[in-house]
Amino acid sequence: QRMPGDMRGTGPSKRGGAHRVPLRLCTGWQRMPGDMPSVLVAPRSVPVVASPVRRSQPTGPCKLFVDLVLEDGTPGATIRVLALRNHFAHSITVRVRDRFGAWSDVVRDTTLMSDPHYEDDAKTVCVFLMPGDGVSLEPQGIFRIYVSNPSPRWGDDVRVTHVAVYEHGNPDTILADTKKRVQQSIREARGGENLTNTSLR
Repeated sequence: QRMPGDMRGTGPSKRGGAHRVPLRLCTGWQRMPGDMPSVLVAPRSVPVVASPVRRSQPTGPCKLFVDLVLEDGTPGATIRVLALRNHFAHSITVRVRDRFGAWSDVVRDTTLMSDPHYEDDAKTVCVFLMPGDGVSLEPQGIFRIYVSNPSPRWGDDVRVTHVAVYEHGNPDTILADTKKRVQQSIREARGGENLTNTSLR
């Protein structure tokens, strides 16, 4: 039985055959179109609550997404950095809803996997800078991440995990912090197993 955070591969690799996939980590961060320059200051996270993966309809083909909302009592914030661990999402689209219910696009169809049918880079950790001056998230607003993969191979495995958003921060520091969170969750799922020999790329 697979446990949360288990890194075992479930499909083919371009190297051939089913295999055990090590935890793959991005060695750098990605810019979204029109993003702001990095801010070389200590990361300041935005306190949010992330939903589980949701479906736009109960059955059949549909959109999958994760919603982030501000924790109770948190004033509005400007999100400038998004960090996450991918899990078989070929691409993500980010939209935001204001307190009046109006939706707007932040970025569309940003690719996370080089090939949707192969799992070689399906579990990378990614850090993104938001476009322009960032994205305003208001109380009663929603920061939504749509995940998609055109390959039927992965089914319900398509999602993102360890999602965090920041008002500012050095992307390299945020990347390193996200790696640590991923390692810790895998260690806890494995009952404290030492991950020293795990390949972190």
